[in-house]
Parts: sequence; C-alpha cells; structure tokens
Amino acid sequence: LAAGSSSWLVLDAASKRPQRLHKLMPDLMKIGGRAALGRDPGKLEDGNDWQESLAATARYSDVDVHRHVNSGRYIGWMLDAYPFEFHRGHCVRVLEVNYLGETVEGESLRVRTRQLDAATYCHSLVKANGEEVCRARLTWDETPVPL
Repeated sequence: LAAGSSSWLVLDAASKRPQRLHKLMPDLMKIGGRAALGRDPGKLEDGNDWQESLAATARYSDVDVHRHVNSGRYIGWMLDAYPFEFHRGHCVRVLEVNYLGETVEGESLRVRTRQLDAATYCHSLVKANGEEVCRARLTWDETPVPL
C-alpha cells in the first residue's frame, strides 16, 4: 500500500550543527541499508516563480514538547494551501519533504507554491525573516469526485 524512505542527521543541541553519525554510533553503520523506494531520498531543489499561497502562525497545537513545530504540521500547512475542490478530485501519490530549519511557537510562516507540471507542485515554507524551514514536492493523482 505504501513505501517510504528517510535520511536523518544528528544535530548538536548546543551548536545546532550536524554531527557525524558514524562517530556517535559506530554500530549503527553495520546495519545494512535498503532503500524502500530503490533510492535514498534526495535534496529538493530551490526554484523561482513562487506564488504565496497561505500564511500560518505556529500555535499551541502545532508544537511538540520542545516547543518546535511538529514536522507533520508543515505538511498540513502545505495541504491547506490547496482549495477544497482540488482535494475532492485529487489524492497525493508521492510526497517528498526536506526539513531545513526549525520553527517555534508564535513564529509566522508563508507557504509558497509553484506548479512544475499538471500533477506536480513544489512548496517552500519561509519564516517572516526569510529563512526557509521546509521544502516539498507533491505529485497528485486525479480521483473521481464522490457524489
């Protein structure tokens, strides 16, 4: 029914800089990796021609116990950028997400959208200070509209 793949990195809590995973957890590297999708997830490209499609503010129900926006909420905001009628006639077939930064309670974001082709849209979530915190590509299938 579904396949998924992810890539992770470890950040130093104080410096918020990436750490080399093989130095922190050498035994983890002994586990043979298999990509569920036949490939590892990649970095999504930035682009031009963005259109502002939604404004959002991180509220209480959007944040986790560390006061950071939950990663699933970014996806929710992207989906909210589509009109209701679009959702009635489409379903997500492929969702690729790159999380690039953190958002904390009270911060405002803009969801930017650009259409690549008839079925593929890219999104970028940008804070008020211009920092991009999330980037995604969604590929949609048309579905019959229920009566």
